[in-house]
Amino acid sequence: MSDLFVEIFPLHPANIPPLVRYHLDFVAGADARFVDEIGKRLAARLRRLLDGDWLWLNPSIITDNAELNPLEVMLVGQALKQDYPDFFRPLEGIQPQTTADLTALETALFIQRTRLKQLNDDLQAEVEQFNDKIRHAKTTREVKLQSWDVDGQPSISISIASRLTYDQTLQAFIGDETDADRVYERIISLWVTDGDQLRGEIVDLGGLVSDHRERLLIEAPDIEAEHVLNA
Repeated sequence: MSDLFVEIFPLHPANIPPLVRYHLDFVAGADARFVDEIGKRLAARLRRLLDGDWLWLNPSIITDNAELNPLEVMLVGQALKQDYPDFFRPLEGIQPQTTADLTALETALFIQRTRLKQLNDDLQAEVEQFNDKIRHAKTTREVKLQSWDVDGQPSISISIASRLTYDQTLQAFIGDETDADRVYERIISLWVTDGDQLRGEIVDLGGLVSDHRERLLIEAPDIEAEHVLNA
């Protein structure tokens, strides 16, 4: 995928609302995966119950509801710990940091992921009309917003990228080849996609699907089961 162009725009201070950070305290040695999931779930509950936007940026939740009594946030956290004691056990407390300034990057991330989310969706809908089908492949355009700290100024970049995706599946690309070394040579460094949101570069060959069938069915519930069962 190649970028067609990238533009960076500083955020005008008048368009940045007062923001407040709530730092989450966790027990020592808490698993990073649980920390992230707890932060996301707490932010989602705050969005549901309280006014304003709430964004989890590990290890804090940031909101534009600067007038809120911090006690209300702590009460939401306590209620979650009571309702789901096992899941929220690693969460020890919520510390309001009403006087702590956010970094330029944190500010840009908050604006990007809350107030500009609809803009990103609208831009994506506009560029998708230029997608095209060419023989055994299709070209797609993708809009990406990214946050930056430019000399201490919160900034947002807008880029439009073009991607060429072949209709051929990875299995069809491999063909009838069964030699592991030859398969490795053929697919290493190849970029693949699930056709939706997930895409990435193949960096290694982990083995046969049959050797990892049970683990895949548990850890990747969205994968089509028939592909795993028949492999």
